[in-house]
Amino acid sequence: MPVVRPRFHLTPCAKFRGHLNTSAAVRGLSPLLEVSTKSDEKLGQRLSAFNLKVFAEKSEVAFESAYQGSKVFSNGGPYTDLYNAEPRDAKRDLRIRDSGTIVGTSNSYFLAV
Repeated sequence: MPVVRPRFHLTPCAKFRGHLNTSAAVRGLSPLLEVSTKSDEKLGQRLSAFNLKVFAEKSEVAFESAYQGSKVFSNGGPYTDLYNAEPRDAKRDLRIRDSGTIVGTSNSYFLAV
C-alpha cells in the first residue's frame, strides 16, 4: 500500500506575504506588521478593519462596517444601515457591488477613535 503524505501548498496570499517580507528585509524594512485578520501577530489581527472599532452615532461599530456603509456610488449610497451589520456581511452586501462606481465617501456619520 502506498504511503500518502499530505502536501503543504502555500496559498497565493501566503506566497505574496512571504515575498513582501523578503523584499522589505532586503531594503532594511523589517520586521513588518501585517494588519489583517490573517496576520500571524495578535496586534495585526486586532488592528484589522474587521476588528478595529469606531464610534458612529454614539455606538461602537467595526471600522469595516463603517467604511462600507459610508461609500457613495454613482447609483446610490451611503448605506448607513451597514453600520449595524457584521463586518463580513457589510463587505458582501449586494448594494456595494451593484451601485456603480465609487465616487467618494461620506464620513459625517462616524468619528474614529
